[in-house]
Amino acid sequence: MKKILFLGFHHNVNDPRLVYREMALIKSKCNDLKIFMIQKKKEKIKTIKIRTKKIFFFNNEFTNIEVIFPKKKNLIFWRIIQKLQLIRKINKIIKEIQPDIIQASHAGELLISFISGRRVNANLIYDSHEDYFNQILEYQGKTLKAYIKAIYIFLYELILIRFHDKVFCTDEYLLQKYCKPFYGAKEVSLMRNFPYVFNKRGINKGFYEKKRLKLVYIGSVNKFRGVLECANYVKKFNKRFKDKNLTLDVFAAKSEIIEKLKREKLINYHPYINYLDLLKMMELYDLGVCLWLPIKKYFRNLPLKNFDYMGVGLPIITSNFGNLKIYIERSKSGICIDPKSYIQFERAVLEMFDTKKRKRFSDNGKAFVKESASFQKEGEEYLNYIGKILK
Repeated sequence: MKKILFLGFHHNVNDPRLVYREMALIKSKCNDLKIFMIQKKKEKIKTIKIRTKKIFFFNNEFTNIEVIFPKKKNLIFWRIIQKLQLIRKINKIIKEIQPDIIQASHAGELLISFISGRRVNANLIYDSHEDYFNQILEYQGKTLKAYIKAIYIFLYELILIRFHDKVFCTDEYLLQKYCKPFYGAKEVSLMRNFPYVFNKRGINKGFYEKKRLKLVYIGSVNKFRGVLECANYVKKFNKRFKDKNLTLDVFAAKSEIIEKLKREKLINYHPYINYLDLLKMMELYDLGVCLWLPIKKYFRNLPLKNFDYMGVGLPIITSNFGNLKIYIERSKSGICIDPKSYIQFERAVLEMFDTKKRKRFSDNGKAFVKESASFQKEGEEYLNYIGKILK
């Protein structure tokens, strides 16, 4: 039986792209295939341990292997020793699995995929999700430490991409980047974060007039993602209008921003849940929001969340720039606003109180996903490429 191994050092075990897009697509056509995912985790232990379990999704499963390693003092010497031990242990696991394909889904995984791929003669895929160089500089600030880390990641890609057989990437900027001759990439293809369309996916409830609209945000939270701004806009709106009301629910990992918003009672907080359960929960809401702030990274990014909103039929309020604007205008599934403008937020929300408009945005989003932007269509080249290798 053929085998494919996903390196998941930088992703959750129920990651929406790796599991509920890529694995789901592979399993829809390749039943005689075993799927593995390796992850790493720090715990208070003395020696490296291995934890293996079966993870079920739809009517399929994959084997998840956690490499659990000790928490060490934050000294360069110990970090180097620990990294060498991890590489050795992971290489040993991969040698035992003998995968036909190894997929790296983060720049930091390229070295492991290269070393292990050579040892087991596997075909190598790099599935790039971010412009990692600029992400580090924008998130961490342009400090010496950030530049060193960013250059380190840049060199990983520059040196190691050429040894991978196929590169897939999530947006047009990355496609242009990896096609540049100095990367030496053999083949590069676009594979955007369009949603996997399920047979019964989408809100089935009727639309009716409401005095309260329930807003939802899903995904990571940081100071650039507009959650703070959105929470304060909701508070201001509720003070200004007595006959209308808004609530904001956030599904995300814990963070300082989340704790602050919880203390101030500006959001209803939910920790990360299983992706399929999340999609079901989203049917309880009226609007999906994504008010990313205008930093360079977000002009290029193509987020999962807006497509997930479309897939379940949520009208969307999002930022008026980059790919956020392009795909909302193509799908006609929502309203784009300046994320720094409360006035534009208020106008957009007031429009959304119109039942007919909400329904039209909902229908448009679901139709766009089904007809033009399903992952089943977007991932055809990915599926065909894997199919050729496994023949």
